[in-house]
Amino acid sequence: MSKTTKLDRMLDKFIISEEALKADGFDDCVLGVDAEGRIVYDAEKMIRHIVKDTGMSYDDAEEHFTFKIVGTDVGDFTPLYVWKA
Repeated sequence: MSKTTKLDRMLDKFIISEEALKADGFDDCVLGVDAEGRIVYDAEKMIRHIVKDTGMSYDDAEEHFTFKIVGTDVGDFTPLYVWKA
């Protein structure tokens, strides 16, 4: 039996567009869904995830996140990344 992730539970509960794209490997960083059905991620949690998985420094992980993840626009259903106050 496979582990049910937060994203799996959200897919069952909320209306997520069939076209919505997800950031692979970051299911535990999902905050929710926006009104258009795009998946919303916690940016800070994603950066910490990169640090943990790669051993990068926080600054390097933040740069990687900014340019390689946030900087990648793959259309209308590109995931959203937010920083919580």
